[in-house]
Amino acid sequence: MKKFALISVALLHLPATGFSLGFRLADMDAFATGRGDAFTATADNPSAIYYNPAGITQLDDLSLRLGGYGIALKSKFKPESEDGKGVQSIDKIQATPSFYLTYHPKKQPVAFGVGVYSPYGLGMEYPDDAQFRTFARKGQIAYLTTNPVVAVQVSRTLSVAAGLTVNHAQTELQQGIAARGDSFKFKGAGTALGFTLGALWQPLPQHSFGLKYHSAAEHTFSGHSSAKLSDQQRAEIREGNAQIRRLQHDLGPAADDILRSQGLPPEGYPEGFPEEDAHADLRFPQFIIVGYSFRPTPDWNFEVNVDWTDWDSLDDVTLHQQTSPNVVIPFNYDSSFIWEFGATRYFKNGMHLSAGYIYSEASVSESNFSPAVPDSDRHLFTTGVGYKAAGYSFDIAYQLGYGPSRTINNDTVADGEYRFLSHAITVSLGYQF
Repeated sequence: MKKFALISVALLHLPATGFSLGFRLADMDAFATGRGDAFTATADNPSAIYYNPAGITQLDDLSLRLGGYGIALKSKFKPESEDGKGVQSIDKIQATPSFYLTYHPKKQPVAFGVGVYSPYGLGMEYPDDAQFRTFARKGQIAYLTTNPVVAVQVSRTLSVAAGLTVNHAQTELQQGIAARGDSFKFKGAGTALGFTLGALWQPLPQHSFGLKYHSAAEHTFSGHSSAKLSDQQRAEIREGNAQIRRLQHDLGPAADDILRSQGLPPEGYPEGFPEEDAHADLRFPQFIIVGYSFRPTPDWNFEVNVDWTDWDSLDDVTLHQQTSPNVVIPFNYDSSFIWEFGATRYFKNGMHLSAGYIYSEASVSESNFSPAVPDSDRHLFTTGVGYKAAGYSFDIAYQLGYGPSRTINNDTVADGEYRFLSHAITVSLGYQF
């Protein structure tokens, strides 16, 4: 009966407090990725809609660009204690699409465009035998932004732009409850509006400066939460309820007082928990990118970008449930910078080669760390190749991401050493009508 009481209390309280999800994505085009996403001050293909919408005034007529980004992420965990079991995240390829269409009427200062891309997303999942399964087991988000923009060439050297973002997101958060085989899960979706701004200034052919602003978006994720018990837990609850009924049969009304004194309800415990409505409000942060491009000759383009994300605006998130107690999901991220460096060499035959480096600062402090987002300082190395001919273009890029080991010591089951590695391929195809 004591074992049954402990299991039952754990199941009913559903202590889902270790969730975290998602992270920002900056790879929206293969040419930009190949040069370390240092593209804000260049912005000379239709993906400028994301990187700097003011850049679409550099394009002519009607231009289309399609792309896809695929990444394999791996996080490895080594426990703090010698008798603990190491674990690594489940292997799977994750992908995001991109679509850009621009129109710049001839001899007009105004250009128009629309883009569809994923500025946030992906996720992490661990096997059910991970020692921190009751802290965090899965965090995943799918995010899609539709972004119409208008750009105006104010003068020969300056263009500005503005656009609306319609952002749709879906999320799934999952963790264990008490023992292997059980789980608590929340699935929800929400739509929010935002906006973007851009500016491109090229005072001299060799020098250009770019600015991109992407506003925050306040999402209400509406969906359902559910709890699933393991076969063993259901069997133990059935046996415990049978013991309650036998005690009530043997002792009559006095049995209820005895059960209550032991913290057990006379009516017993349910063997399952129905799905219930739930929702959570989550703020996706604003970010700003500033870039400088230096082109010593038409054959070379060097660029450096500084990218700042306002993660400080993401605090604790409360999951409101219809009948069960609310659950607090701790984020409390710290604002961070991404430093991007890139170079491209153009050849007379239409080919170009690019290389880049990105340093991304950690945005999750040790006290708020979650295995679902094993955040750390990241080093990313990129290279790309492309070809541009009359009306057609293509680019393909490879990205290697490396996160040095990070040791977490919060006196929780998630304490230990984490390492991160990723491989990504991105492809873009363009056509000018």
